[in-house]
Amino acid sequence: MTLIDQLKPHVFKKIIAETYKRSGFRVKITKGSHDYGVDVFAEKRKDKIYIQAKLYLKQKVNLKAV
Repeated sequence: MTLIDQLKPHVFKKIIAETYKRSGFRVKITKGSHDYGVDVFAEKRKDKIYIQAKLYLKQKVNLKAV
């Protein structure tokens, strides 16, 4: 198990948001319910990125999940 696997989901979302923020994006972390699967929203000029964070400990994320 790697260090990133040990993170709590909300901490992982904050790391993702901070990474985009440092790249000049305005970011918003969604509350979790009724978010249509979006965990982090990042926007810079006309670029809009919708991010869904997944945590699978026993298996790899498959293409269908993405």
